[in-house]
Amino acid sequence: MSTPANTPAATSCQVSGLRITLDDAASGVTAGSSLLPIEFTNTSAVSCTMSGYPAVSFTTGASGTQIGAAAVPDRAVKAVSVLLSPGGQAHAWLQVLSAGNYPAAKCRPATAAGLRIDLPGAAAPNFIRHQFAACAAEVQGTELLVVQPITAGQAERGTAP
Repeated sequence: MSTPANTPAATSCQVSGLRITLDDAASGVTAGSSLLPIEFTNTSAVSCTMSGYPAVSFTTGASGTQIGAAAVPDRAVKAVSVLLSPGGQAHAWLQVLSAGNYPAAKCRPATAAGLRIDLPGAAAPNFIRHQFAACAAEVQGTELLVVQPITAGQAERGTAP
C-alpha cells in the first residue's frame, strides 16, 4: 500500500530495496512524444519514503555513458512525500519526445540501451534496459526528457498529468 507519508521515522527508500520498472501497459502516446510510468515497488520488509523527482537520463548501458541531456523536472506538478509499506508502489511519469521530430544534424540520433534512474536520497543509481531513439546532442530550446514527481500508487493508463 502507498500513502502520503505522515511518519518521520521511515527512512528514504534505497535502490537495493526497490524493484524499478517501466510499465508498458500504462504507457501512452501524445503528439510527438510517449508517456511512460517508472514504477517503484518496495521489496524490502520495512516501510520507506520517497519524494521529489528522480534523475533520469538515457545511457549506453548499465555502466555506460549518458546520451544527451538528462530529464528536466516538471515543476508544474507538486512533489509530495510518499510512504511505501512493504510491497507498496509509487510511480513517476516520464515524457519522451520523439528524436525523429528533430533534424539529424541538430539531434545527432543515437540508440540508448536504457535509462539510468537516480532517486532523491538514494546512494546508488538503477538501470532499466529499454531501447530508445535518442538525441546525442542537446537540442536548444527543447527538453527531450521530462520527469514528473514520484506519486503514490501504480500508474494507470490515461492518468499522466
